[in-house]
Amino acid sequence: MTTVLAIIGTFATVIGIVWLFVGVIRKKQLKIPASITIIGLALMIVGAIMMPTDTKAEPEKQDYNAQVITAVQKYVGEYDKIDNVDWKWNDRDYNIKEIDSKSQKNVYSSHGTYTWQDRKYNYDAIISFPDKDYMKLLQLHTDMGTNYEDPTYQVGK
Repeated sequence: MTTVLAIIGTFATVIGIVWLFVGVIRKKQLKIPASITIIGLALMIVGAIMMPTDTKAEPEKQDYNAQVITAVQKYVGEYDKIDNVDWKWNDRDYNIKEIDSKSQKNVYSSHGTYTWQDRKYNYDAIISFPDKDYMKLLQLHTDMGTNYEDPTYQVGK
């Protein structure tokens, strides 16, 4: 119904403007074409305002890159028992990928390198974000010897 209002309003506005233009050239009365133009504009605006928005659009997906980077830095420091680690600043260096998991929600993998005491070390991590305020380490493997695996997490399930 609102689409019909907007279409009728557009059509009436165009007809009113053309009629006004012709009336000015022929020096005729402009009251009726001006009224049609104003009513058409009003119908067009009301129809546009009342048009439904797309409610089936997918909700915006949260960007977890910052949380994954924070979690990687936290868990590497905690499980390798080190501090003052030099980390890359570019989020591409963390190689973050979302993992499709049926057993966990919002699962991400990350792998890369970090520097500690002028030596480079590799890490691989899998982290879950069951809700926005909680993160859970599922797997962490580092060159420093950390081999943590959550017993409740099953890869690919």
